[in-house]
Amino acid sequence: MKICLQVISLLLCIGIYLSCASVPASAIVVNYVVPVAPVIQAKSNWCWAACAEMCGKTIAPSSTRTQYDVVKYIKGDTYNVGGNKLECANGCKYVALSEKDFIIGYMDFSVIGNRTGRNEALVAFGEPTEGSGGHTFLIRGSQFVDGSGSTQYNIDYINPSNGNNYHCSYESFCNGEYNNFICEFMTYTK
Repeated sequence: MKICLQVISLLLCIGIYLSCASVPASAIVVNYVVPVAPVIQAKSNWCWAACAEMCGKTIAPSSTRTQYDVVKYIKGDTYNVGGNKLECANGCKYVALSEKDFIIGYMDFSVIGNRTGRNEALVAFGEPTEGSGGHTFLIRGSQFVDGSGSTQYNIDYINPSNGNNYHCSYESFCNGEYNNFICEFMTYTK
């Protein structure tokens, strides 16, 4: 009986080893997606306010404050005007019911992956590679793929101009190759 149990244990170990060996180590995928209800900017210059609403509501889901409230709070009225990074940060804090403070700056993919892994959305500020103007996006996901001898770093983001979700490489998003904007990020502090 003892030998029979040892043989069965050995066969189980061999089976587990073979099943693990058949999964290529290069097929590692880590994917995080923050549940965010897309908000389409109500006016042509309100991308910053729409992103403030989306980001703020990931922090305080019960908040009823909208992009209209953000613009009125920051600008004094609901004019169709753009907002800068600090105004977007203050708008996020306003929608989030003042629960968090925000930091703005360059964030490498590990920070974005860490934040989205904790269900935290980030705001991306796009500076155009040519011309003037800018645009604000909401980063809602990150994806790390290690396969076939290469590593990919991808992000998912919502464009408030149409409310659609997009997926692209982190590098092409940051360097302007994908959307003609070079981006800086904002997230909240604990």
